[in-house]
Amino acid sequence: MLMSVDSTRFKVQVNAIKITSSNVILDMDSGIVESLKDGVRNIQFNNPKRKNAISTSTYLKVAEILNEDASNDEVVATIFTGTGEYFTSGNDISGGLKKFDDLDAAIANSVSAYEAMAEALIQYPKLLVVLVNGPAIGVGVTMCGLCDLVYATENATFSTPFVKLGLTIEAGASVLFPKIMGRTKANEMLLFGKTFTAQEAFQANLVSRVIPQGDIGSFVEDLHKKIGKLNMVGFVNNKNLMKDSIQKDLLDTFYREGNYLRKALKSENFMNNMLLFMNRKSKL
Repeated sequence: MLMSVDSTRFKVQVNAIKITSSNVILDMDSGIVESLKDGVRNIQFNNPKRKNAISTSTYLKVAEILNEDASNDEVVATIFTGTGEYFTSGNDISGGLKKFDDLDAAIANSVSAYEAMAEALIQYPKLLVVLVNGPAIGVGVTMCGLCDLVYATENATFSTPFVKLGLTIEAGASVLFPKIMGRTKANEMLLFGKTFTAQEAFQANLVSRVIPQGDIGSFVEDLHKKIGKLNMVGFVNNKNLMKDSIQKDLLDTFYREGNYLRKALKSENFMNNMLLFMNRKSKL
């Protein structure tokens, strides 16, 4: 349920919590907090009880925001971060599968929603920034490869347990990560399942800069100022120039990964791993 609170009129509206004086929207159904300030869209994963796991509604809402902002002249950049201790624990697979009696329908719905967000990230023409404020798992890591700047706090970690779960690589990372990190470092993360610290991710070129925990507020404020000084026409033109040569290959890879993912989600190997995961979780 969403409610809307106007700090000047105390207006309540079903399906939204809005603080209009600061233009902050807390969307409880989709699990995000969004705001727009000085042309910068802030999107915060906000499902702390599930370690900011990303549901199908979260994927679809983020895709909707990015697609609308792509042609909105009032928006020049988007910054992603998370609420609380986690950036995001990744795809809320178990939650998504529970909503459907038909497994095929559940998988189709979940993958379609994820692909909507990932494709919106790939095609977003403006500045995309990620501030990883804690552990990032799965898509929380792979989405970093689709963004222009990636910052991490000292306590951030990066984990992609695809092999362990019987899943496949996503969000173009099968091509992007070897280019960004080098083949052997990418293999350590994507194939061997190594969890990288913020410093290790920085050394592997996945992270632009590591931010001391106590400096987050001042860093974000300074980042907003730097974004405000950007020549956005020049930025968009040069971003297009840099990605034009790889855009088609990236989209082809992304769609191919999607086909592998659908097969993996229907496999006995994945189902067995999910049952083990859910049994361990129920005993905690």
